[in-house]
Amino acid sequence: MGLDTVDRYPSDSFVFSSHGCSLHIDNELVAAFADLSQQEQSIMFIMTTGQIMSMGFDQIFNMSNAAVKQSVEVLDMYIYRITFQSTTDFSFSTAVSLFRSVLNMAFLVLADRGSKLLGGGGLFG
Repeated sequence: MGLDTVDRYPSDSFVFSSHGCSLHIDNELVAAFADLSQQEQSIMFIMTTGQIMSMGFDQIFNMSNAAVKQSVEVLDMYIYRITFQSTTDFSFSTAVSLFRSVLNMAFLVLADRGSKLLGGGGLFG
């Protein structure tokens, strides 16, 4: 049983501009994204914007150790640390998680409004 690795290079993705913003899309998905209608591209842009605050907790958690602790302190790791590693403070970690969710919703609504102002479609009608 061997260890398989996948190398990622900047040339593995294509920068696609939609509504004045740049989206990085893997080369395999470029043709499929370019074939989408303007409304479908708007919906993809809005849904991608809604995930700004998510950093992929599982990848950061699995790769973190004492040597890189200061470099990988993102909001998800902070919530995990204050919930399970230090003195447990469930109310504060719940408040931080709720704040993150409200901020994600605000980004989602702003992206929806911006998409409508630029002539595209939106999620909320």
